[in-house]
Amino acid sequence: MVYVERWILFLILHAKIFIERKSRSINKGNVSESALGGSCMSGIYCDGSNVECFNNKCQCEANFYDDNNAVGGGTCKPINELKVKNVTVSPAGTNSSSVTWTNPAANSAIESKQVRWTGTTSGSDTVAVGDISTTITGLTSGGTYSITVVSIDTNSRNMQQEVSTTAVSVTIKPALPGEIKTNNPDTTGTQVTLSWIASVGEVTYYNVVFDGGNGDTKSQNTANNINSITMKSLTPGRRYNITITAISGSMTSDPRYGNTRTTVTVPEAPTNLRCISVMDTNVTLEWTPPINPNGDIMYYLITVTFGPGSPRTVNTTKPVQTQEIDKLTEDSDYSFTVRARNDLYDGPVSSNATCKTKPGLPSKPQNLSTVTVQSRSLTVGWMKPNATKGSLIGYRIIVQNGTTCSKEILYQCSNCEKKPNLTSSCSMNSKTMVAITDTGLTNESFVQTIEGLSPYVSYSVLVHAITGAGDGYSGAVTVETNEEAPQNLTQVSADVLNSTAIKLSWSIPDPRPGKTTYTIYLYDVINEKQALNKSIEVLGFYKRSTILTNLEEYWQYVINIKASTNKGQSAMKTVKPDKTKPAAPGKVANFMVSRPEGDYKLATVTWSIPSLRDQNSLITSYEFKHNATGTPASKILSQSVNNGDGFTESIEVQPENYYYIEVYAINNLNQTGVKSSELYYAPPGPPPKLDSSPDIKVIQNDIKSPSTETTATILLYQNQFTANENGQIINNGIILCPKETQITTQRQYTDYDQFTTWNEAKKDEFRPVLQTNQ
Repeated sequence: MVYVERWILFLILHAKIFIERKSRSINKGNVSESALGGSCMSGIYCDGSNVECFNNKCQCEANFYDDNNAVGGGTCKPINELKVKNVTVSPAGTNSSSVTWTNPAANSAIESKQVRWTGTTSGSDTVAVGDISTTITGLTSGGTYSITVVSIDTNSRNMQQEVSTTAVSVTIKPALPGEIKTNNPDTTGTQVTLSWIASVGEVTYYNVVFDGGNGDTKSQNTANNINSITMKSLTPGRRYNITITAISGSMTSDPRYGNTRTTVTVPEAPTNLRCISVMDTNVTLEWTPPINPNGDIMYYLITVTFGPGSPRTVNTTKPVQTQEIDKLTEDSDYSFTVRARNDLYDGPVSSNATCKTKPGLPSKPQNLSTVTVQSRSLTVGWMKPNATKGSLIGYRIIVQNGTTCSKEILYQCSNCEKKPNLTSSCSMNSKTMVAITDTGLTNESFVQTIEGLSPYVSYSVLVHAITGAGDGYSGAVTVETNEEAPQNLTQVSADVLNSTAIKLSWSIPDPRPGKTTYTIYLYDVINEKQALNKSIEVLGFYKRSTILTNLEEYWQYVINIKASTNKGQSAMKTVKPDKTKPAAPGKVANFMVSRPEGDYKLATVTWSIPSLRDQNSLITSYEFKHNATGTPASKILSQSVNNGDGFTESIEVQPENYYYIEVYAINNLNQTGVKSSELYYAPPGPPPKLDSSPDIKVIQNDIKSPSTETTATILLYQNQFTANENGQIINNGIILCPKETQITTQRQYTDYDQFTTWNEAKKDEFRPVLQTNQ
């Protein structure tokens, strides 16, 4: 019922307004109309659309604004035109948010602006009408806010009206979680209960990460904003780095860091225990550490069992994975187990590994040393072992480069009762067999030359004596082969990369001869003659190319290259690349602007082709620019018209004026060169000699100034003092000389300073009519 009444009232009101306006339209000739902002008392109506009369003043209707700020003469437009656009918000730290917007075209009609927000807290900030951004401070960390920008109009109506943007939502970055309060590992070593001081402000939930390294990472979110968690499925005895972050909406706080360690428990057993080297009195064992050590492995305990006797235990003292067990009995069976020891506990033993020591083996050869060393060979010598523990059937010499077997030489008995069949330790290609008699094997000393090596390589030479029980203990010596001169380079090429760079490439046969240096000589080619530009050194045998930079544009070079070591050098190789690629020209040469002798109304501009190093390309033309005509003028001159003396252009000038003159070269790629320019000042000259001017006449009968015996009245013409073709006249004066005086040369302005009376007249601005030197 109330709704119907309001609707009827609305219709009556608008019908009344319509009738009133219709009446005004019909009786327009009998009434007065007032513009927006004017008076509207009885008989005076408001003119214009969306205008109403209130308190005897014409103002805009509701939801319309005066586009002239009530100064008068404005119109009423929809208030939505005052709404700002493109509002964006973004969090700025943990208590602030930045707000930006675009002002409307009608921004000048706004009297004030506010940025308002609602959410965890509410508030507003007044900003300057012309502002397009602001920062809201004092917000709650992690809170979510709705932000609007409000345009306020106070001039268009008797009451304030506003228009707001659509609210934009933003979530503030949560505050950093507080310090970790409790950190309690359980006794199983598989979980930790953690708590921390809650973040200040609002938090949706926390994310907690435990990182134990090697892929052992656990992540868990808390329920709501609870500031504690129990992390499960952890590894016993492991150290974890903890990261805690607070999350609100899509925003994440800065991380809080901490660390913990789970409880240490008994380690698992090592696996894959095996014998990797078996000698007569020692064995080397290897194993795989426990998958779950459940703490830090401190060392391993190895149990050695031999026959019915009591086993002995060997402590590795460090968490190693191999161990040599010595003091064993020759040709005997042994059993081994290993167990790990962590921070607190001994673990279970591993599975058994069994192996049998060899019968007695020869001791290492004596006095193994280098006899001679060449670049690709060396000679070693040694003496028979102190203890052969049986009849020798051979020697084994192994040459290693690092862990790689390079050469193997086998001395094999050729007439022993039981002819041995020695197997090779290296590849068949590296093996050399040397036949030796049983008598020869009884010699006290031996010398062997090893060939087929590479220069400048550090080799390890191992020598074993061999019996029927196998290879004995080795003697070892390390030796470096000599350097040699490098071989000649091949496949030398030079590729132009751009206008200032060339890539030089080459090959050289292996092996590396030593510390290798490539020396590159770069020659300029000018008129078919070569001149050294620079030399460059490239270090390292395995280098196969280099880039030569900072070269001249469009320039011909010849390149020489050689390789060298401390022992010599290769032959020089020469390559002639194409010219470097063209580039824009440099400055023209000999650019100069000058005045021709005796002519103050001309300027002469001269230049010549850029210097050879500045041409950078094929020059085809020049552009000559100036403003002597009052407007910019340009002229193209072809390089083909240059007769070798350069170019000369003249322009007409007015003395005592400035002129901008510019010249640059153009190449066949239509690239413009570096500009040469001058702001030229046209100097003034002496006034021209007036050969055709009327003669100076002496007036004898002038009434006012008659001539006498000591005075003369002369008739002068104005153009004798206003001829400013060569510059503005700055001083005038008259010099009167006796008729007999012969003036053979035209005087300069400064010449007159020798006359005392001239200087006196000059000081007095030449007021006297006549001055003499008498």
